[in-house]
Amino acid sequence: MQTQTKFNTIMTKFIIIDPGHGSNTPGKKSPDGRYSEAAFNRALALRLVVKLARRGIDSAVTVDSPLDLPLGRRIARANTLAERHQGAILLSLHTNAAGDGSSWNNASGFSVYVAPNAALEARIFAAKLSEAMQKYKGNRATPACGYNTADFAMLIKTKCPAVLAEALFHDNRNDVEILLNPQTVEVFSDIYADVIANL
Repeated sequence: MQTQTKFNTIMTKFIIIDPGHGSNTPGKKSPDGRYSEAAFNRALALRLVVKLARRGIDSAVTVDSPLDLPLGRRIARANTLAERHQGAILLSLHTNAAGDGSSWNNASGFSVYVAPNAALEARIFAAKLSEAMQKYKGNRATPACGYNTADFAMLIKTKCPAVLAEALFHDNRNDVEILLNPQTVEVFSDIYADVIANL
């Protein structure tokens, strides 16, 4: 119980939101070009900032441009924010792809990642986010713990607990239709904000 209480205190202090890839990053669109990962994640990030504020939670976004910000600079910005805000935690927003974005594939669903040596805060956040998304759309090949581990740079090089969310596949026709629905940004931002507020 002490660990959970400590986590609650940390989680409600500051959320760093990383909207991931830019509009000029290759392969980050649907094969038909209708969906852009950059546009979706930036819209989601901005709505999440608003909804966290309504819940009394401060946050900031690492990228303020539609174009790609090199990964190293995104990490540096996240680390600057983490150093300024004690107890910060990072959420990196993405949509997934089974291929290079040039053709349609069948992989679908939601998945969450933390670093192999992730802090307890990140693991709890990831598991609860995965659980919440399971009720909405279903998860893809999720381990029993509720999250995957990977050595993604945004997870292992940031100076705070970090979670990376892959929300559906932009090379799956059905997932793209969901992502293109304007209400999806509202639904996802509500889910993410509620999970953060209730940790």
